[in-house]
Amino acid sequence: SVRQAKILLSALLLGDGTDKIEKEKRSTYYTCSERLANDIVSLGFLANKTTNKNGPYKCNNRFGTRPMFQVNIKERENPKLRRQYMPKRYWNHLTELK
Repeated sequence: SVRQAKILLSALLLGDGTDKIEKEKRSTYYTCSERLANDIVSLGFLANKTTNKNGPYKCNNRFGTRPMFQVNIKERENPKLRRQYMPKRYWNHLTELK
């Protein structure tokens, strides 16, 4: 379900992800596994989020050189649904939209 996908995605972001970047309203997940990166993209789709995968990048760390993948996860905007819950004249007062 969408609810379960959102819960799993937020739990994964707590481990190897970054907090939301406020200006761009997105989170980023980092992994060395291309298969896991593809699974995160699929999970983002199930959770109604816009995702894209970048990589592989070379990552040098204490374990050697490994490929690194980055998955950007962005909230999907739905203005029609937003207007349904709150009229457009009140949008200037919402801090989420600034």
